[in-house]
Amino acid sequence: MKIRHICTLLVAGLLLSANGFRVSSKTVPRRLLIFAVWPGEKGKQPDAPILDPIAILEGVKFDDPVKPVNSSEPQANANYDRFVKDYFQKDQKYPFLFGGSSKGTIAVEGAVGISCETLTATVKTPVPFVNAQKALAVSSLQGLGLHENWRKPASAEERTEFLRLAANFLEKQGVANISVSTIRLDNLRSTKLGVDRPEALVGSVLVKTKTAVRYLFMVAERKNAKWDAILTSYHVGKDLEDGVDNVEEDFVDQLDLFKNGVDVIVTICSYYESWDYTIYREEDGTWKKVYQGGGGGC
Repeated sequence: MKIRHICTLLVAGLLLSANGFRVSSKTVPRRLLIFAVWPGEKGKQPDAPILDPIAILEGVKFDDPVKPVNSSEPQANANYDRFVKDYFQKDQKYPFLFGGSSKGTIAVEGAVGISCETLTATVKTPVPFVNAQKALAVSSLQGLGLHENWRKPASAEERTEFLRLAANFLEKQGVANISVSTIRLDNLRSTKLGVDRPEALVGSVLVKTKTAVRYLFMVAERKNAKWDAILTSYHVGKDLEDGVDNVEEDFVDQLDLFKNGVDVIVTICSYYESWDYTIYREEDGTWKKVYQGGGGGC
């Protein structure tokens, strides 16, 4: 009877293993590929929406999907072919996300380069973009904390408050005689960063003076009756003629990536002839850059 009981347990264990369940108590970390989805632009080649890899998430560790492809190593071409085979097959479908909310799926049309060094694909239309904003796609919804879309255009009052905060920040950086009328405001969105979080504003500003161009990406939250900046990313470009040292950072989207009730913030940084992505995460009450990579360029 004891031998029969042991054999039964062994067979059960093998069946569980064969069906994808591990006998060990240790779980395998999820592997998630995160994409940016760009809306198509008329007059550009290609003019279809673009699927652009941002990062690979293994458990809680980020890795750059583009780095092993855009390199001088002999293996780079093989890495490119493998990535296309794994992720950019025609009609391959991915969950499409906007504002941390699921918007259905999108389908790959085919791999296509949009610069000297890049790893992108076109996406079949129609794609349900909102106000021509960039969005996200993922290889799986497993482990994500999906919620309703909180993103919306900012009100006039919110725009005024955001510009005031930006002006205060720039004055602290030594920009003298700054006024809100001289600040160019880009892509300001009203949202919140978690179901139990206050209202938030996410946007970018540009200020051009005689000696430099200053770019500020900022996130602010409403605390009681006031707005406070909780995240700032500041860049100064001094090449006014060609802009070779410009770094312009812009909001892509937000997503509860770790299912902890707080969204990460994804941005895109545009340089002179290239771009990449940054992911910010709140850790112990402070917003930190936890990843930078992806993108492409010449």
